[in-house]
Amino acid sequence: MIAPGSFKPFGVRRARKRTLAYTPWRRRRSRGQAKPVARSAGAVNHEIVLFDHGPCEFPVAVVVPHDSRSQLQTLAGDLRTWLTTQWRWLRPRTVPLIVAALGMVAVLGSADYLRHEHAHRRAQVDAVMLRTGAPPPRAVVRIFK
Repeated sequence: MIAPGSFKPFGVRRARKRTLAYTPWRRRRSRGQAKPVARSAGAVNHEIVLFDHGPCEFPVAVVVPHDSRSQLQTLAGDLRTWLTTQWRWLRPRTVPLIVAALGMVAVLGSADYLRHEHAHRRAQVDAVMLRTGAPPPRAVVRIFK
């Protein structure tokens, strides 16, 4: 009788059942290597398991103040730390930032000047035409064939 899972293609092995998170990975020995020495009951397991990310430091404990004066001092200290960090980032970049800001102001000013200059010129032409009594210029449309 053929049971489910009884047919195995050539070279495929059945996976061993184990708890992956806490069971150390077993390495296959090649032929000719000696068997590993059995560990004593007091030996420490230094093998890597699935969720073990290696040696790391303990988490840092944070003391949280409960009275308002201590909270205000903590907030002021955090603000000072943040400002110091921002200033350390900004300090080597101040000259390029100032030049970029001045360039932006110059571009905006020139755009504003060019936008209003056309209206200003048009007003000057209209004023001259009113003083002289000349008719306003008409647009000439030429059609070329």
